[in-house]
Amino acid sequence: DGDDFLDVLRLRGDSDPVMLAPYVEFVKIRPQAGNDTRYVVRQSLQLFRKQLGLMPAVNPFHDFRNRFENDLPWLLEENLETFHQYSFATLRQFGACFELSQTYLHWLSIQGEQGLDDAILAFREISEGAKAFQFQLARAMARGKAMDLSPLDRMTERWGEGAAILKKRYL
Repeated sequence: DGDDFLDVLRLRGDSDPVMLAPYVEFVKIRPQAGNDTRYVVRQSLQLFRKQLGLMPAVNPFHDFRNRFENDLPWLLEENLETFHQYSFATLRQFGACFELSQTYLHWLSIQGEQGLDDAILAFREISEGAKAFQFQLARAMARGKAMDLSPLDRMTERWGEGAAILKKRYL
């Protein structure tokens, strides 16, 4: 309410055409939560378990590495705009996804959930690795030269480790 409501929905001042409006499909008001952190954690874990149940059975980084290896010769011939589109749809999404994952797991850890340190580290490494690999791809495209794909192998390994920890702990 108040200033927060007005600012989040950008209801005061001039609108900026570059800024996207907030997007939600639905909002659920749950007054029973109040300031009860334990309730929020329980609800969060319930949703987390549901999402873990939807986690791919096969490590998605295996398929991505194979696809990337096949795409690389084509990418090296393309322009900067193609790099940005490809990178946004793949590496940037990996980086963002696993940064959010490690942030969430860190929050759970602060709330008293045990045994998450290795998963947090694995997902942090994937996030940082994806960001670094994106820059390596940009340099490779600028030079028109092949690149070392071993960082993708490391991301594959870390995903397997992180996913195994979470499945064992929560499923």
